[in-house]
Amino acid sequence: WYLKTELRYDDHSSSSALVSMAIFSAEDPYKLTIALQSKNSGDDLLEWREYCFRWDSSNVYSHYQQSSALAISVDGKKLNFTPLDKAMVPPPMYAGYVELPAPVVGITSRPSFYHDSPSQDGVRKIEFIATMSNGKLAMLQSGGKVKNGDTMIHGFDPPCLAATIDLQTINCVVGESETKSLQATCLRDLTIIDVDDNSYTVVAIYSPQATQNQHHNFDNLIEMKISWGDSFETEQMDVDVTITEL
Repeated sequence: WYLKTELRYDDHSSSSALVSMAIFSAEDPYKLTIALQSKNSGDDLLEWREYCFRWDSSNVYSHYQQSSALAISVDGKKLNFTPLDKAMVPPPMYAGYVELPAPVVGITSRPSFYHDSPSQDGVRKIEFIATMSNGKLAMLQSGGKVKNGDTMIHGFDPPCLAATIDLQTINCVVGESETKSLQATCLRDLTIIDVDDNSYTVVAIYSPQATQNQHHNFDNLIEMKISWGDSFETEQMDVDVTITEL
């Protein structure tokens, strides 16, 4: 069994809640309804959330520097990698993995339209950005000095963890001057839409939290600009993030 997603409501903020009920739809097994009881509010508030899961059964990434056909599988805190051009490793086995601080709930890869140039040989390459169930993002790089993944195929190294981004500490810009905090565990469908050598532009869908007498049946689109240093001389990577609601 593989853990493919995890829903958390214990982020120790004003939005923390207790799960009072969880039930799958009798008509559609991919639809889940969860009832939440607020932990930090003096009012007796009950929030309902409906989830519709979509599964991508296979994902092959063709621009990894050590493989032209890299298969990726989510397994809880681990991302399993197999370079299909080097070895046909049958599931549930895999060629290598990287373990992250929390279970993975989504992953986006460096776009295929972005082509490396010879001048980028010494530049830090962020290959993947993973969304974790604790509301943080994990940035995975190829190469580098840190090796926190294991491999069973000679000549292949899985990506390593370059940095984590705590979205709970970053305010989202709304309009010209207003800012608000995000409930980062409500982000989904993270997608990289633009890149350059040291930054990515990422969009994601955000489901706002319901409040008393105010219900939301719509989602918001946010844009994140993520930039980082390009030196391999230090293991620590400095990351700068700005978030804007579109």
